[in-house]
Amino acid sequence: MSTLRQRLREETAEVCGGCYLEREDALLPLESQIWNLLKGLAVSKELLDQEIRVFARKRFAAYPQLPLVLNSVGLRRALLVPFDEAVLPTYRVTVVNWPSPDGKQVEAFTRAPYQADSPQTFFHWAHYLNKTIAQDHAATLALLHSLGPACELVCPPGPLAAATGHGLDLGRSSSRLGRPSRPFAVGYAADCFG
Repeated sequence: MSTLRQRLREETAEVCGGCYLEREDALLPLESQIWNLLKGLAVSKELLDQEIRVFARKRFAAYPQLPLVLNSVGLRRALLVPFDEAVLPTYRVTVVNWPSPDGKQVEAFTRAPYQADSPQTFFHWAHYLNKTIAQDHAATLALLHSLGPACELVCPPGPLAAATGHGLDLGRSSSRLGRPSRPFAVGYAADCFG
């Protein structure tokens, strides 16, 4: 845990999370949803000595009011990426402004990650890189690291592991993987559906 804290202080890593419990929040009362986020953020701050700035979940559970709930607890960024078998619209940009019905917005990263532990990902690396260079304003590749012994050393089981069960690298180019220098350059919702 000390290694993770040190990397957070040096800004070479960022923990995404927010929820204390992975549950079907959209079916629960608003007070329960806010409690879940506030409790998760408090536990994360206690464990990491730093606040969570980007919301993420292991299981996909987005609903229309989520940007409003995230804004109410101080989160302005989110990963709108299905780590499970959920289906999302295809976006032309990597980041969108995700609005709630009342007009509150969060910046949401939408690029589906490639499996970092799959040889197929690196076999097609040149194609993925060519595609992002040709289509994106800033070339962005995302890699998903599955849970395994290495993840358990950095993030032991517990409330924080439940909120951050996967590791996600956002790379701005093929030569620099890790935390992007300027995360979340914004795209507009009108440009996203294709």
